Amino acid sequence: ASVEEKNPPSYNEEIQEIFGEELEVFNKEFDIKKSTVALSWFQKLKKGGSHNIHNHGPVGFSAVCYVKYDPEVHTPTIFCSPFFNFMNGDMLHYTPSDIQEGDILFFPSVIPHYTYDNHSSTERLIVSFNLSLDS
Repeated sequence: ASVEEKNPPSYNEEIQEIFGEELEVFNKEFDIKKSTVALSWFQKLKKGGSHNIHNHGPVGFSAVCYVKYDPEVHTPTIFCSPFFNFMNGDMLHYTPSDIQEGDILFFPSVIPHYTYDNHSSTERLIVSFNLSLDS
């Protein structure tokens, strides 16, 4: 592996600038003085690709923006409740509806989430990032 693969370039400043307006709205809604992109990455899912259940740790909030997304063939991020159904013990899932290309979702970084397999030959591309918060 090359040095570049081991230490991929950081796009945090560019992501901060691109999503500046959205971050201002986020900050206002949650009464946060400032949020800073602390870690960012892109994920491209080709046919058969998926992303197993995971979370981003106790860092505060994370976000996902659907850069290349076709609602006819792709599925959005699926979020899992940290609590199980009290009546039957099942895991509770939430799938946002009406996701369109360009939409951005903010969520608590500790919330488990995943994606289904991409069954389409159309790639699904997202940019995601974790936020450092100053409240």
